[in-house]
Amino acid sequence: MDATNIYVFKYTGEKLTLFQKVEAGYENNFLTLDVVNVNRVGPAEIITTSVVEDNLRSLIIEFEEGNSGRSAKRPDGFTGSSNIPRMGPS
Repeated sequence: MDATNIYVFKYTGEKLTLFQKVEAGYENNFLTLDVVNVNRVGPAEIITTSVVEDNLRSLIIEFEEGNSGRSAKRPDGFTGSSNIPRMGPS
């Protein structure tokens, strides 16, 4: 990621190739990025937190097999992941 974009790469078995560039807009200033399977279905989600006009905002990007990502903006707050013993990432 850079300050305003998220780059999603796919491993083809030999190398990483750019799969998708998510342009989130110039107003974002991304601070964190986590990759975790929150809903425990399909591929892991990409969870970012940015600062927009002095407010924390989160963006969650979810991928379905064979489709590009869809995103959900969380209006306020920090969203991240943690590793809970015996339960794994959440």
